[in-house]
Amino acid sequence: MAKLAAVLFSRKRKRDTEEYEKENKKHASDDTVTITTVGESPRYELTKRSKTIRFSTVHIHEHLLVLGDNPAVSRGVPLTLAWESCYSKVYSIEEYEKRRQPKRRQNSLPSAYTPQQREAIAKLNGSSKKAIQSAGVHVKEIQQSREEAEWDTVKRGMWERLRQTPAIVARFRL
Repeated sequence: MAKLAAVLFSRKRKRDTEEYEKENKKHASDDTVTITTVGESPRYELTKRSKTIRFSTVHIHEHLLVLGDNPAVSRGVPLTLAWESCYSKVYSIEEYEKRRQPKRRQNSLPSAYTPQQREAIAKLNGSSKKAIQSAGVHVKEIQQSREEAEWDTVKRGMWERLRQTPAIVARFRL
């Protein structure tokens, strides 16, 4: 009896799984990610869940680099991605895989721009000379403010240690 129940259960599960996959394929369009999950129903609580993800297309959006406001830049003016994309293309998975660049080595870092390159990119993408200078001054002010705050923290920590020193020395006196 138990064997018959297991066979019937596996047939029903297979039929339900096929129906579920057909239903997902029916609703899937080329620009969506379809996630097919088997086992969401209470009928399958005792069974292992199986998940698959299928992609049909890759959407690539390119953005301009424009003048930014992140003070973490080490040299030159900060750049950021423009909100609007300047170019978009849709590829099928197969076409994308044929065209894509080989993967970079994991230990290689992306190349950084020199300050002159950063300024040229900002000018090229519509920033005025005045805006570039203003961004540079703003970044330097924030960086200097952070350095001062860090130095204040270091000094405060040193004074705390100096105040505690007599108590520490007194503990070790015989």
